Amino acid sequence: IDKNITKFDHYYKSSISGASINNNIVRGFYEDADSNLWIATDGGGLNFFDRKKRHYVAYDHDTADPTSIKSNAVLTFCEVNGSLWVGTWQGGINVLDIKTKTFRQIDPSNPQLRSVFYLIKDSNGNVWASTFGGGISKIDINTEQVRSYLHDPSNPLSLSSDITPCIMADSDGNIWVGTQDSGVNLLTKENIDDGIFRRFGLSGNDSLMLQSKLINHIFEDSKKNIWIATSGGLTRFEMSK
Repeated sequence: IDKNITKFDHYYKSSISGASINNNIVRGFYEDADSNLWIATDGGGLNFFDRKKRHYVAYDHDTADPTSIKSNAVLTFCEVNGSLWVGTWQGGINVLDIKTKTFRQIDPSNPQLRSVFYLIKDSNGNVWASTFGGGISKIDINTEQVRSYLHDPSNPLSLSSDITPCIMADSDGNIWVGTQDSGVNLLTKENIDDGIFRRFGLSGNDSLMLQSKLINHIFEDSKKNIWIATSGGLTRFEMSK
C-alpha cells in the first residue's frame, strides 16, 4: 500500500456534457499508448477520457448510425493491432477504429458471440472471448475466423458450461476458463485444436478442488501460480513441473 495516498478522487456522472463519464456503472478500464483512458460502462457505452484535455467523449448506440457501437452495455475490451475490440451484452464484439471513431462487428450473425463477458489475447495471434450462453470462442486476429467451443452433455471432455464469466491465457499458452455453474476448465495448448478440456470442480481426485462452482476471475502470478477467485473463497493452484 502506498502510504503517500491520503485520499481517493471520485468521478461521477455529471449533467455537463464532456465533463464526466456518462454512466456510473463502470465495468473496466484500458489505458492506451497516449495514456488516455477507455472506460467500459454498463448502460452508457464506451467512454473515452483525454487526460491532457481533461475531457470525456461517450460512444453510445445510435439506431440511426450503423457505425455506432451496437450496445450500451460494455463489459470488456482489448487492444488489437491499434484497434479496440469491445465486448458487449447483447451487442456482440465491436471493433473501434480509433482514427475514424467508427465501429464494426466481428461475425455479427454468430449467436455464440451475442453477449461477451471477457476478451483476451494469446501469444499466437488469437483473441479469446468468454460469453453468456455461447461457451468460449477463438478468433484469428488476421482472418477473423471464429471457432467456438461449447458444452456437449454427451462428452465429458467438452467445456463443462456455456456460461463463462472469465477466461485467461497463461504464460505457457494454456487457456483457463471460469464458468458460472461448474467450476474451472483447462484447455492446454496441446489440446486447443482437438478441443479437449480438463475440468476442475467441487469433487473428484484432481489436485485442484474448488470451494465453489461460480468462478469470478482467474489470474497467473509471476511464479506461475494460478489464482482462482470464486464465490466461496480464493484458490491457488500450482501447475505440475
